[in-house]
Amino acid sequence: MAANGQGSEHVENRPPAEVASGGAAADISTHAWSAIGDGALKVEPARTDLSSGTLDLGQGNLYGDNQPRTLAGSVRPDHVASKDLAEPYLSSDRSVQVAQLEPGYTGALDRNGVPTKLDPAGIKATQDIALDETVSATDRTRSLDVLLKNGIQTFQREDQSYRIDTIENGDLKTLSLKKSGPTDTESVELFRSQVENQPSDNPTRSVNPPGEPVSDVIQNEKDGQPTQPEQEKTPQEKLFDPSVSPEDKLKAAEELAKQGTTEVTGPDGKKYQISTQKVGNRDLVSIFGADDAGKSHPMLRGIVNQDGTVSKQKDSKGNEVDYQGTWAQKHAQDNPMVKYEPKPETEERPDQPGEPTEKPDVDKSREHLRESAEQNITDPEARKEFLENMRKFEARARQQGLSEEEIAKTFDQTSRLLDAKEGKVSPENRVLAARGLARELADPSSTDQGYHNTCGATSLGERTFTRNPARAAEMIASVAIDGKWTAPDGKVIEIPPQNLTPGVEERTYPPVDDDRTFATQLLNSAMINDSTQRRMPPEYYVQGRPTGDGDTGERLIYKGQKPEEGRAFDGQTAPELAEEAKRINGDQNAILQDPDIDSGDNVVRITSREDLDRALADAKKNGNMPLIVFVDTADPIFGGDSTGPNRYHFVSITDYDPATGQVKMSNQWGAQNDKTVSLDDLFRAIKHRTPEEKKED
Repeated sequence: MAANGQGSEHVENRPPAEVASGGAAADISTHAWSAIGDGALKVEPARTDLSSGTLDLGQGNLYGDNQPRTLAGSVRPDHVASKDLAEPYLSSDRSVQVAQLEPGYTGALDRNGVPTKLDPAGIKATQDIALDETVSATDRTRSLDVLLKNGIQTFQREDQSYRIDTIENGDLKTLSLKKSGPTDTESVELFRSQVENQPSDNPTRSVNPPGEPVSDVIQNEKDGQPTQPEQEKTPQEKLFDPSVSPEDKLKAAEELAKQGTTEVTGPDGKKYQISTQKVGNRDLVSIFGADDAGKSHPMLRGIVNQDGTVSKQKDSKGNEVDYQGTWAQKHAQDNPMVKYEPKPETEERPDQPGEPTEKPDVDKSREHLRESAEQNITDPEARKEFLENMRKFEARARQQGLSEEEIAKTFDQTSRLLDAKEGKVSPENRVLAARGLARELADPSSTDQGYHNTCGATSLGERTFTRNPARAAEMIASVAIDGKWTAPDGKVIEIPPQNLTPGVEERTYPPVDDDRTFATQLLNSAMINDSTQRRMPPEYYVQGRPTGDGDTGERLIYKGQKPEEGRAFDGQTAPELAEEAKRINGDQNAILQDPDIDSGDNVVRITSREDLDRALADAKKNGNMPLIVFVDTADPIFGGDSTGPNRYHFVSITDYDPATGQVKMSNQWGAQNDKTVSLDDLFRAIKHRTPEEKKED
C-alpha cells in the first residue's frame, strides 16, 4: 500500500484480502478492481486473447496475404481476469493475418494490425488536412494520397465540391486538389504536388514513416527568437552539399534522372552529367565531370537497389570500387560533390528546453535540485526518498560511464519539473511525477507498464532512462508543464488533457506490484503520441476509463473526437518502435524481432540462435544495452504453455553472458517477472510459430 503523504494517494476501494483466496476475482489486479468495481468485469465472446490487446476473429485482412499480426501490447495475464474466466477464450487455433502496408499508406491499423480503410471520422479528418492551407505541403500531399487510397476522389464540404486529380508521367505522379466551379473549366486549383510513384511491393513495414518538421514556427531556445525549421534539400542541392553522404547523393542523382534531368550546374559553374543504366531491378548511377582539357571522369558511381539501399559498383575482377572515382579522389577532393563532411551529431539534436548553454557543473545542478526538493516536496520522508533516489541515479550514471553533461542536464530537467510556477499538471501531481522519475532514474528496470497496452513505449522508456536520462526527464517535464513536447526533428506533439491526470494506479506512490508510475504515464503519452500523430490522419493516444470487459481504456482518436468515439489502442509494432527510438535517442540496432513476423528499417533480424547470440554479444561489447525484444508470451518462460494464439509483447534485455548463454531480462510486467533465461529459451520465444507448429514442438 502507498504511504500517505505528498505525491501519493491511498486508494480505499481495493479488494479485501480474503477475496484473493480464490474464485473469479482472485487474480484481478487491485488497480483494475478499483477502476471497474466488484462484479463489473465481463468477457465478450469475440475476445479470444484476454492477455493481450488483440483480437483473433479469423476474418482475414485487407490485402489477403498471410502475414502474422505484429502489434505488441500484452498486459500480464492475471491483470485482466482469472484463468477460469480467460481459458474458454484462449483456445482458438485460427490464424491471424496482417497485411503488408502499401508504400506511402499511413492509414490507421485495426485491432489485428491491418491497415484498414478509414472510417467516416478518419475521412473527414483527412479532408480537413487537405483543405488547410496552414498545413505543410508534405502533409497535404499525404492527405490527398490517403484519400485516393480510400477511394475518395471527390468530396463535398459545406455545399462546396472538391476534386483530386492525378496525372502520372513515368515514375512521377502529380496530385492536384481543385475546388469545383459550375463547369470544369472554372475549377480553381487549391494545391498541387509532385510525388514519385512507388513500387507495388514493399520489403519493409512501418506504421508511421518519419514525419517532416512541423510548418509552425519553432522557438529557438538559445536566443529566444522564432526560427523556421530547416527545409528539405532539393536533389540538386544534395549533390553539392558536403554533409550529404555519397549514398544519398547517388539516390538524389537517380531521382533527378527519373525527372528527366541529366545535366546539372555546380556551384563552381561547371556542368555535370548524370548517367543511369537499368540492370535487372537495380540502377547503375554515375555522375561525370570534366577536367581542364574537357575529358570526362566519374565523380561518383554506385548501384541503387530496388529497396532503396545503395551499394558499390565492382570492377572486372569483382572487387568493389569506391563511390568516388579515382580521378576525382586525386584531382577534385575539395569538390563539394566528392567531399563528405557529415554534420556533428550535436547539430542534429536540438537543445532540450531549459538546458544550460555553459559548461555543465554537476555540483551546482545537484545543489539546485536539493533546494528545489526542499521547497516543493514538503513531506520529509518523501523528500528523503527522492534525494536518495537521485543520489543512486548519479552513482549508477557514473558507473555506467555517462557524461558529466548528461548527469547535470538530468538534474536540471528534474528541477525544472519541480520549480515550475504554472503547468498543465497540478503542483501536487508534478511532485508525484518527480518522485516517480527519481525512482526510475535510480533503477530503470523498475519501469513497469501496469494495466496498459504500453509494453513497447515502456521498454523504450527503460532504455531511455538508462542511456539518455536527460531526454527522459525533459520529456516528462515538458509534458507536465506545457502539455506538449517538441520532438528532436521540431515536430510539436500535443498531449491530450486526459493523459495529464494520474490514473487510479498512477496516483498511488510507491507503486503497488507492477503498477505504472505517473512519470511513466507522462512518458508513455509523449512517446506513443509522437508515433500516432505522424500518421495520416494524425491520431491522438488518450488514456480513458476502462469499460470493464478486459478493456484498458486506451483509445486512439482523431482531432475533435471524444475518447468514447475512438478505437482501442492495442500496442505498437517493432518497426514503429524502432523509428521512435531513432527519433528520440538516435538509437541504432536497439529492437530485435523475427522477420517472419515483421520487418522494417533499423529492426535487427533474428532468424537463428546464432543471430541472437551475435546481436546480444555485440550490444554488450559496444555498450548498447538494454535491447528491446519482440516475444510471444505464450512461451513457457512467460508462464504460457506454448499453445493457443500468439500473444506478443516487448521486453528489455539488460545483460548477456556469451560464455554461459545466460540472458538477463527485464519484463515490464513487474519485478516478479524479471528473470535470467537461457539463450535457447529466449530464441524460442522470439521465433514465430503458428499454434499448429507449437503443438508439434
